[in-house]
Amino acid sequence: VARHAHYTCDKRTAMKGVRTTVLVGALAVLTTCLAPFLRRCWRLPQVLVAPADKAPDALRVGLMGASFIGQVAAVYAAGKRRDVVVTAVASRDAARAEAFARRHGIPVALGGPGAYDDLLKRSDVDAVYISLPTTLHVRWAAAALAANKHVLLEKPAAANLQEALELSQLAARPGPLLMEAAHHR
Repeated sequence: VARHAHYTCDKRTAMKGVRTTVLVGALAVLTTCLAPFLRRCWRLPQVLVAPADKAPDALRVGLMGASFIGQVAAVYAAGKRRDVVVTAVASRDAARAEAFARRHGIPVALGGPGAYDDLLKRSDVDAVYISLPTTLHVRWAAAALAANKHVLLEKPAAANLQEALELSQLAARPGPLLMEAAHHR
């Protein structure tokens, strides 16, 4: 039994207080950590725009890479906008491109060694979202700009200072835009 000048408590009462404090603390931490995640999940199922309701002059985007980030950052985002439509996906793996296109209702899937070049030759692609490994960013961003396509480049845009300077020079040229995909609400 603990005795203090103004109160007395036994071990059971003291442990009940400790458990309550730990429980409240754990709930506070979970709430703090999970709240942003839960809010984001709540926002994800926003109203999608049906393909038939897309604007006739919508920006037509082609994906370089059938990746998870491409799904979240480009496909889901475009699905919520009337003025953006994903028209094609390209991947080195043809089966992966086909599966990705089928799963997301993308009309064209390009696969194989020439898939990225084929994507850049398409007249139904105005811009490309590049979600390839960072070491391929400069090469394909330069190729896309040369093909007169706007480029949204997944971060990090460059692997080193030399590549960053090269991208900066490409972006400074008149013509199509080059942007790093820094997604903010």
